[in-house]
Amino acid sequence: MNIVIFGATSAIAKEVSRVYADQKCRLFLVARNFDKLRMLKADLMARGALEVEIFELNFLEFDYYQDIINLIISKISRLDILLLAQGELQKQIHVENNVNLLQNNLVANYASHVSILVSFTPFFENQNSGSIAVITSVAGDRPRQSIYLYASFKSALQVFLKGLRARLYNKNISVLDIRPGLVDTPMTAHMEKNLLFVKPREIALIIIDSIQNKKDVVYAPKFWFLIMFVIKRLPARIFYQLKL
Repeated sequence: MNIVIFGATSAIAKEVSRVYADQKCRLFLVARNFDKLRMLKADLMARGALEVEIFELNFLEFDYYQDIINLIISKISRLDILLLAQGELQKQIHVENNVNLLQNNLVANYASHVSILVSFTPFFENQNSGSIAVITSVAGDRPRQSIYLYASFKSALQVFLKGLRARLYNKNISVLDIRPGLVDTPMTAHMEKNLLFVKPREIALIIIDSIQNKKDVVYAPKFWFLIMFVIKRLPARIFYQLKL
């Protein structure tokens, strides 16, 4: 299989790529840090990946998106899986007080995904097959006061994926919205850990299984579906009082 992963050096994406390397897949990895990409490539080749190609991309520089996408497409005759795993999660007070940081977070958590997916969609349509998977967040289901900026970006991304899924419905192309809860990664290093946190490997295995079974939306782990089911149905007067 040919697999393209954006945000490839994120904790969850690395675990996903390791599983696919064990399956002898061809991996095309895109991330912002070339040194981390080189280390990841060495790890994946040692695990048995058929081929690993790496591409450096600063997600804030839209001018280079199409060049990278065209380069990847030129190297493959078909694309089996496209996974988008890039993102930023910073303390909201910092984002609120810095307009440049706010714009960067908007790009990292929403605009970059839309730009990449719009560019790849015609390729998927022409081959009439494939799987698209995007990591969003349970936060997008109902924005909380302490994280509503990040949540709003993820919510917008979830809406976009619904539209993309509708567009590709009759094209034999699946569009998976992965909604993780709390994951113990460098992105959540500033957060106090509790029993709801899980390891990236667990999320990766859920992602791979959900892609294989062509699911539309998956909560990772599953218990987050029940948590968010309750949270979404809380009356506003109660929800707004919660220190979440």
